[in-house]
Amino acid sequence: SGRKRSVHFAGQDAESRAHDVPTFTWSKLKAGSNRGKSIQGADKTCTYSASNEGRGYDGRLAKLYVAVYDKEKHTLTLQPAAERGQVFALDQSVKSYEPQVRHSDATIQNMSASEKRMLLFESFGSAKKQRALKSQAANVVNIDSVISAGGTMLSAVQNQDGLSESNRRAMEDAAAGRTRIDPAQASLAAARRAFLPLFDEAAEHPHRIFSARAIAEDDLWGNVSRVTDAVTKKEGDWRDNLTGRGFWFKSIKKLLNGIHLEDTAASTQIKTAILLNGMMKFHQNANKSFFCGTSEELAKKFAISNDMAPRFLELFAVQTNDRGKDGYSITKPLKDKRMVHLLILYLLAHGRDMKAPSIDMFCDDLQLEVNTAGMLLREAGCNVNKTKGGTSVSLKAPINFPPPRRGKRP
Repeated sequence: SGRKRSVHFAGQDAESRAHDVPTFTWSKLKAGSNRGKSIQGADKTCTYSASNEGRGYDGRLAKLYVAVYDKEKHTLTLQPAAERGQVFALDQSVKSYEPQVRHSDATIQNMSASEKRMLLFESFGSAKKQRALKSQAANVVNIDSVISAGGTMLSAVQNQDGLSESNRRAMEDAAAGRTRIDPAQASLAAARRAFLPLFDEAAEHPHRIFSARAIAEDDLWGNVSRVTDAVTKKEGDWRDNLTGRGFWFKSIKKLLNGIHLEDTAASTQIKTAILLNGMMKFHQNANKSFFCGTSEELAKKFAISNDMAPRFLELFAVQTNDRGKDGYSITKPLKDKRMVHLLILYLLAHGRDMKAPSIDMFCDDLQLEVNTAGMLLREAGCNVNKTKGGTSVSLKAPINFPPPRRGKRP
């Protein structure tokens, strides 16, 4: 059953309270699942609706966090807002549309040009044109409806006093010698963070830029850690204990041969290799644009464990419905994202130096062109070089991303 939520504004005055405040009803998107949420709301003039499929499935990266400051400890703690911080993007529609021009109210002689245009569309316009007119009318803002701002805005326009806030900030920044953020650069940075694994630009050591644990998240990393502890503490060669069950790719077996338990980072390398081998199986078998079933059902299809399937689907697929069947879709951008995650994990599995002498055998296992792999790694801030032994890859700190590529002129 749904629960009603009302939207309130801080510091409401008498004028604010006079406005109609929409009331929203929250409900589950699917009766048998707690993952998705749906919101429906309405006020006097409009209806609002929004939904999301749950964390990791709606394609949006925006999340809302609340900062809580502890005065005694002088600490600032970030807590996700409701629904794990998900931001619902509301779709707005007008309840009803009243024609703006009536024959009884005006005559053709005293109509304005815009009124004549409205009358023409309302009388003879196609349904498409009338919908466009309705949309235009819905987007007109009555200045008196702007809470506590109508009179101030009119006064500022009439008196021509005051600069826009953006112009004021630009002048202040110029006077102080500060540089403004380039919108194009900000957009590129946002796209890079959506495409690459989580990274730390301020990291002073190469192995701290990317993190296999951050890619796996705590639940999956904990399961991988338990497997690592079991095979390394069991009698016999730990490599045989690990690769004795299930399928292991040639490049990963070769990588494991270069790991020695006495090394400081050996445990992390083994965990990363286990995660990587599972992701490679997922990559090999997730070769269609849509897969029907739940994550548990698809784990068998992808030949991976039940603990890996939910995380990989969260990273590299979108929960959807195709012809009445629930499942997951995989788009071309998500395939590219999966590929760069595989390449970064392979580099991480080589240890803290973040140097892989050759990616050729790994690319053969992935059925990926080495040149394509090199391009993806360069976009991730890595150095790629052709050597006699193959294509080597390294990563240095601080990370240095390449500038945006310009398209060729026709």
